[in-house]
Amino acid sequence: MKEKALKCLLCFICWCLTPAASALSLSQITLNSHLNQPLDARVELTGLDSGDLAGLNVLIHYPDAGNYQQVMPLKHEVKEDQAGHYIHITTTQPIKEPVVTFTLEVDWAGGRYSREYTLLIDPE
Repeated sequence: MKEKALKCLLCFICWCLTPAASALSLSQITLNSHLNQPLDARVELTGLDSGDLAGLNVLIHYPDAGNYQQVMPLKHEVKEDQAGHYIHITTTQPIKEPVVTFTLEVDWAGGRYSREYTLLIDPE
């Protein structure tokens, strides 16, 4: 019985000493457009505190031009709706290539997170 109580006490102490971490993450991408249409995609931001939003910086990096050919620049904007915060990724011109690859990088007060996305865009 003493061993069980000691284990519980140690677990509780470790839990209390663990710092609270804000673990921002990027969801899978949701594509809301088709080939030959302007790109309309959404990436959910989870684990984001309200205070982190002010210092949030989002960048889009494209793969090495030797391996891929990027058709046009992607635009992004951090938005909020009833589901929470998300990154809205768009283009002004229709996407003509069925494959788009990019890396989304998010910097905030708690650190930096990046994730690569490859979109296979279906025709209508």
